[in-house]
Amino acid sequence: MNNVQQKPIYFRPDISEKVSLIVAENNLACEEEAIEFLVESYFERRLDEPQTLLGDLDGILQQRLLEAVIHDLKHLRMTVNAINSDTKMLLEFWNHYFIMSDEELLQSTDKLVSAPFQKAERLVRERMAHNRQKKLEDAIKRMTDDSYL
Repeated sequence: MNNVQQKPIYFRPDISEKVSLIVAENNLACEEEAIEFLVESYFERRLDEPQTLLGDLDGILQQRLLEAVIHDLKHLRMTVNAINSDTKMLLEFWNHYFIMSDEELLQSTDKLVSAPFQKAERLVRERMAHNRQKKLEDAIKRMTDDSYL
């Protein structure tokens, strides 16, 4: 406290009480030290604020990314489970069919493709393309909705 300047400062009564409370809480000797403490704290916090803000934003972005990945993984898991159950049902059906009809030879679609099978393939491709387009549109809509948040 070598270069000390004396300045008359007037406070409202409620501010004066708060300064006295800061003196008591921080074990300071007088109200002048409390004011010095407040001014120094203010400038330290002001310099640290951009770093804190960047850290907060980074945390928020990581959380949003994690939520999006978890959502996509849950959706993928449900889709895979549905496909697995459908595939197992088809395997059971074909196993039953071959046992009941005493089939010993299996014709492959590499050798012979029937017209109904070609129609079924086309239908499946169209449905997959439609679902893919719908998913893309939903993703674009979600991104535009999230950008307003």
